[in-house]
Amino acid sequence: MESLQETLRDAQLAVDAEFLPLLTAKLYEYRGQFQNAEDVYLSLYADRSGEVGVDRRLAEFYLLWGRLDATKTANAFSYINRILREAYEGRAAMSDPQVVWARDRAARHLGSTRDYRQSVKAQLLLLSGEEDGKLTVAHRVLLGEILTSMRDPKSQLKAIRIFEDLNQQGQLQKKHILLLAQLLNRTGDSKGCESLLTDALPTYRNDPELWSAYINFLIDRGEYGKASSRLNRYEELKPDKMAYINLRARLASEKGDKDQLRSLLKSLTPPSKGGLDAKQLQQVYGIAQLAARYKDFELAEQLLRFYAKRIPASIGALANFLA
Repeated sequence: MESLQETLRDAQLAVDAEFLPLLTAKLYEYRGQFQNAEDVYLSLYADRSGEVGVDRRLAEFYLLWGRLDATKTANAFSYINRILREAYEGRAAMSDPQVVWARDRAARHLGSTRDYRQSVKAQLLLLSGEEDGKLTVAHRVLLGEILTSMRDPKSQLKAIRIFEDLNQQGQLQKKHILLLAQLLNRTGDSKGCESLLTDALPTYRNDPELWSAYINFLIDRGEYGKASSRLNRYEELKPDKMAYINLRARLASEKGDKDQLRSLLKSLTPPSKGGLDAKQLQQVYGIAQLAARYKDFELAEQLLRFYAKRIPASIGALANFLA
C-alpha cells in the first residue's frame, strides 16, 4: 500500500512539475508577453527533443506568436519539420495524430504560396498520408484546393473529380460547392455548373452567397431575363448592399444598357450639395470604382474629382485613373 501511495505521490509531483510552468507560459501568452513564454517553454522542454507531442506544442506556440511577428513562423515550421522527420525515419507512425497535424499544416503552408513547385510538394506530402490508398475527407478537400490554385488544365480537372466525388457523397460544404462551380464554369462545363448550383439552391435557399454565384453564372451565360428575375429573389434576402448593387451594375453593363447603368449608379450617389460625412464620401468612392469597372469612365472621373476635392490626400487615386 505504501509503495502504491508513494508512486501516486511521485506521479502527482511530476504532473505538477509540468503543469505549473505550462500555466505560467499560458498566462504570459494571454498577456502578449511571448518572449517570457518562450523562455518557459524552452526551459521546460530542453531535454525532450524528439517527442512529437512536445514539438507540436512548441510549433503551435510559434504559430500563435507569428500572427504578431511574422519572423516567428519559421520557428514553428522548424518544429513541424521535426515531427515529419520523426515519421519519415520510422520513429513515429504516419497515423500518429501529431504527424497528421504536422502534415496538414505543412501542406497548407506550401499550398498557400501559390508557387507551382511548392504546390506539387504539398500534394506529395498529403498523398504520403494515405491509408489503404485513401485520404481523409479534410485532406481530400485540401488537395482539391491546392490543385485548384495551380491553374493548369490537368490540375483543374483533378480538382473537379475530387470535389464531384465528395459532393456525390454529401461531404462538400457550401464554400467548396462554390469553388467547384467556378471550376466547372472556368473549364467550359456550363451544364455541370448550372446543375450543381440549382441542386444546391434548395439546401441554401436563403443564402445570399449561393444566389449571387447563380446570378453571376446566368449573366455569364447571357441569360439576362432569368438573371433579372433571380435578382429580385436575391434582394428579398437582404444581402450586403454593395454586393447587390454590384450585381445589378454588372447585369446592366453586360446587357450593354449604358443608360440603365448610369441611372443606377447616379441613384446611389449621395447628393453633392451640402457637406457629406465620411461614410457618404466613402460611398462616392465606391460608386466611382464601380463606374470604372463597368466602363462608365465619364461618371467615374466626375465622382473621383468630387472625392479628391473633399479629400485631397486621395488625389493619387484620381491621378492613377486619369493615367
